[in-house]
Amino acid sequence: MRNYDLEFAVVTSLMMDNSKIMEIDLITEEFAFEETRQIYQAIQDLTAQALPSDAITVAEYMDAKHGHANWMQRLSHFMDNAVPVNVSHYANKIREYSTKRKAVEIAQGLIDNVNADDGQEAVDASIKSLMEIGRTTRKYDYNIKETLRAAVDDIEASMESGDLPGMTTGNTDLDRVLGGFHDTDLVVIGARPAMGKTAFLLNCALAANGPVGLISGEQGYRQIGSRLIAIDGRVSIANIRRAHNLEDSDFARITGSVARMMEQDILINDKSAPTMTDIARQARQWKFRNNIKALYIDYIQRIKVDGKVPRHEAVGQVAMELKELARELEIPVIALAQVNRAVESRTDRRPNMSDLKDSGGIEQEADVVMTLYRDEVYNQETDEQGIIELIIQKNRHGEIGRVRAAWLGEYLRVESLEDRHHE
Repeated sequence: MRNYDLEFAVVTSLMMDNSKIMEIDLITEEFAFEETRQIYQAIQDLTAQALPSDAITVAEYMDAKHGHANWMQRLSHFMDNAVPVNVSHYANKIREYSTKRKAVEIAQGLIDNVNADDGQEAVDASIKSLMEIGRTTRKYDYNIKETLRAAVDDIEASMESGDLPGMTTGNTDLDRVLGGFHDTDLVVIGARPAMGKTAFLLNCALAANGPVGLISGEQGYRQIGSRLIAIDGRVSIANIRRAHNLEDSDFARITGSVARMMEQDILINDKSAPTMTDIARQARQWKFRNNIKALYIDYIQRIKVDGKVPRHEAVGQVAMELKELARELEIPVIALAQVNRAVESRTDRRPNMSDLKDSGGIEQEADVVMTLYRDEVYNQETDEQGIIELIIQKNRHGEIGRVRAAWLGEYLRVESLEDRHHE
């Protein structure tokens, strides 16, 4: 069936039975022909006003909106040849044709622009446009019934699968509080140096139940590899860095760890001090090519922004763009952040949300803010040896509070206390 016949069949069926518009979620731009596009828009406008949208009311509406063009005669001819059809099936075919047209347009645009001075920008724009094809066709307005039905569907799906609603953090106690890292959320994790924030991020990435991307502006990929082996293989990071101290048992653990992690899909970009453009470009490519389920970033204050922007404004801009990226790619973005040194002058050195460096924008944009604290860093006589506190300062979706976890510093591992491994 030709594209025009599909579009003709859909708009005439909708005029014959207005209730069928609830079966489809096409947008006007997906229609290829101006005539059917205008008719469909008229049907939508009338439906939104709770008015009937039969051939007569649509013709009157079209004449009033576009000038008297004798729409009554044209629609009468339409309806004389109309037959009821499976509107949902035909709408899906219209969407397929629309997607193909857009893909061809994007490809042609890339061919036209790739040899220009902005060749890389043309590639980036094309990747973004290809990823947006599906999103531009989704609807954004929902009534309360649709909203509640979607929420219940998510709840039932999670109950049936037994899985978390979000990406696992790798810590059962923390998952219990947060429900994992959720799609479209920006999660910010702050700590002072030596608290283990990079190690915690790597523990999360290693535990992820799906392909993930890691932006490491702080450490190179070789260091990341060594840390991952230490975490997964339970091999002393100090011995890995001084390889001559490794024993046969360490080699066995390293070999086993490498074999296990080869099966995981962790993608790493270690560009030092990347820009937000670099991060967005890489994340879109990973999403397009590898369908990543989460993005981990080490760390916010190392990300550059274009132009001369005051530091506190730059951090706020980065946080806003990371949140936008999470929504665009429909994945959680988990980013580390530095904590101000002033926290060390207090009696209680546990960092608060306001202790994050240039924290204003972060507090506003983040869905979840956590800080990390290990008392043994400051107090060698503490009773909290081997304990790291995961302090939830902000949680848009639930409770805040403190989760205590096991810190196995030799291996850079963070474990739930109830799951703590005993050798």
